[in-house]
Amino acid sequence: MGPSVPQIAGYLKESHTYSPMNGAWYQDLWAHLVTGLRKAADAPGSSLGLSVNELASASPWRGWMVWIAVPALSAAGLFFLWKQDWRTRLVAGSLALGGTLAFFHNTLAKSAMMGWYVIYLSALFALALAWAGLGLSKFQPRALRSLPLWLALLFAVITSPALAKMMSVPRQPIRETIARMRGHVPVFGDEDAKVLTASFGDGARQMLSYDPLLHILKTPADLTALTQKAESENLPLYFAFRGRRVMEKEEPEMLRAFDEDPRWQSLDDVQGMEAMFSYEVYEFAPVAAGIRITPPPPVAAPARPLSPPPP
Repeated sequence: MGPSVPQIAGYLKESHTYSPMNGAWYQDLWAHLVTGLRKAADAPGSSLGLSVNELASASPWRGWMVWIAVPALSAAGLFFLWKQDWRTRLVAGSLALGGTLAFFHNTLAKSAMMGWYVIYLSALFALALAWAGLGLSKFQPRALRSLPLWLALLFAVITSPALAKMMSVPRQPIRETIARMRGHVPVFGDEDAKVLTASFGDGARQMLSYDPLLHILKTPADLTALTQKAESENLPLYFAFRGRRVMEKEEPEMLRAFDEDPRWQSLDDVQGMEAMFSYEVYEFAPVAAGIRITPPPPVAAPARPLSPPPP
């Protein structure tokens, strides 16, 4: 926790705009806990992900399980956890109290709150399901002694489409975005310095993991300086950012300066599981200056196989 304190303090000083913590937010949190998916789908064509609503539309029984059966089992499991002894009460109470305090603080402070900030509640959810199986099996020990195993199997079947999607689609395609701009990843060597890459806004620093030469822009002046460098040194320049809707709220001046410059041409949309984690990729093409940058050919990042290749 210690190394996170300075980052948390810096984050709280910034302005962030997300959805309010209303009923829809809590439904989305539950969808994340049960399936790892959002409740509602993104706009068509904006991501490669899957939502619980789409899952339920394709398989209504899965929707019934997510919104009715699993909550009932979780409530039963919490009851059995609390009833067993002081140790289970301590574990369940600590996790529940942490989540409650987070909800209470962010609601009062009207601070940005994403569901994965309370990812530790997934541990409480897993324990609740396990204790539901254990507790219910005690009513008929001989007939229901395998109930915990059957509940685990049922949960795997319910979430199998979500798991398959997560294994085949990156949540945040940083590696794929860098590969689209540079033609390869990771970035090493002197030759890579002859190609300029840049980003701004939320998530830009995460891209340094694959491209340590990436320029992180803070102001429109930074953008101007980088385009001047590309023109004067005749260097290719590529630009990527994620979550346009979020950037419109958090970085309006920067996004406006970029959109109003006709020298930027769209190169690709590299989509992930959610629209807010999908990247728009552009190339700098100052035709008036006699420079036309030819983008590298699309390079597909190595596939994430769902199963080992045949021998």
